[in-house]
Amino acid sequence: MTNQQAIDRVMSRLAERDDTKDRVFPADLLPLIDDALTRFATVVAQDEEKSQLLRKDYTIAVASGTGDLTASFTAAEPFMADFADSAYLVTSGGVQLHYLTDRTQLNLIRPSMIPYWTIDKSSLRTRNTDGSLSSLTTTVTATGQYIPLITSVPVQLEDTLIDILEDMIKSRMSGPKNA
Repeated sequence: MTNQQAIDRVMSRLAERDDTKDRVFPADLLPLIDDALTRFATVVAQDEEKSQLLRKDYTIAVASGTGDLTASFTAAEPFMADFADSAYLVTSGGVQLHYLTDRTQLNLIRPSMIPYWTIDKSSLRTRNTDGSLSSLTTTVTATGQYIPLITSVPVQLEDTLIDILEDMIKSRMSGPKNA
């Protein structure tokens, strides 16, 4: 789907509705697409049945227990840090890391032989199986929720995006055309 196709679908829906016939559409609808995609990704991430359709792999180099997440957060299809608790992280050696809510949790007594991770601003912080916060050096694959480009929205989720875009456009429509 393209930006124009999404807008055309919404406009077609709105043209069929009696409650929008006398209202004026916003002048420029294209800027709404990015906001709609962010809302869409959030709605999908919160839906247990649909969330698996918007998951993607990100590769993160970890050195001395820390990895830089800037590239994951600024990618064309960025990782959604708000849904980090549902992400799956595994080292290049196949060891799964377990999520903790914040950096202070890394310092608490934890079972040995289980590595942990958390997000601290734009960094991935880890606790290795030996309890060290600075000994893990590996490549991590993080599979998590992301905000898609409109061209990569899964077909089975297109109607969800169109519903959200329609609501956004309706909320920005002004009074009667003849006023």
